[in-house]
Amino acid sequence: MTTSRSIAIVYASVHHGNTHQVADAMSAELSTDRLTVEEARGVDLSRYDLVGLGSGIYFGRHHRSLLELVDSWKTPPRQAFIFSTAGLPFLRWFQHAALRNSLSQKGCPVLSEFCC
Repeated sequence: MTTSRSIAIVYASVHHGNTHQVADAMSAELSTDRLTVEEARGVDLSRYDLVGLGSGIYFGRHHRSLLELVDSWKTPPRQAFIFSTAGLPFLRWFQHAALRNSLSQKGCPVLSEFCC
């Protein structure tokens, strides 16, 4: 018997729609729930085993709405992964720092990071 993990993809895509396309592809491949940041505000994300969080990179960090969502959590998801779309994906480590630090402060382990 296999057990399925509950996974959600939460994203902000505000410029060209690239992050929306990445979130759609991941969600379809993994059969996950896919939520915009606005939709995720009304959802208890702590019920998920894994939550992917992503947006485009604006001024060297994830979109403000995504960072504000994480800051608002009283109970974080069990685990997270970070993704982004950016013009300089090789700077991922620095561009993801604010979101990674917010997740760490909430006690939510980051399993992996991806940027394209």
